[in-house]
Amino acid sequence: TAFSGAFVAGLDAGFLYNDGFPLMGGRVFPPMEELFEKDLPLYRNFFENPVMAQTFHRVMAGITSTATIGLAVVARRTPGPLPPQVKRALMMVYGAVALQATLGMLTIITRMHLHMAATHQSGAVFMLAMVCRLCAILGSRGIVL
Repeated sequence: TAFSGAFVAGLDAGFLYNDGFPLMGGRVFPPMEELFEKDLPLYRNFFENPVMAQTFHRVMAGITSTATIGLAVVARRTPGPLPPQVKRALMMVYGAVALQATLGMLTIITRMHLHMAATHQSGAVFMLAMVCRLCAILGSRGIVL
């Protein structure tokens, strides 16, 4: 998701379809002719077409958020096998993802206000740090680093 966000920022794609979250131009997805530019090969649309870059980023953010929420709910409700350090680290990842999704929505709602956009980009770094911390704890078999 963060990788696709870099293309959104680099292509200034955030300035497109920022008229009302979650819709894009009054629709769930923009028109197909805008998603796929005829002059570009299919794979390059993801990297060079601003409409596709923003759409792909939103879809990836939705998938990431849904998967993280699901994992957090299962971990929270499952007694036993997960050490408390792992559960805490997982909840930190969940919190970072929730914060990042909220910042992303606010970035669109505020029509790419510079401070909000910069905070959203910084949030990606924080989220990555929390995921790295969780992986480190899992790799160390629950010993807090």
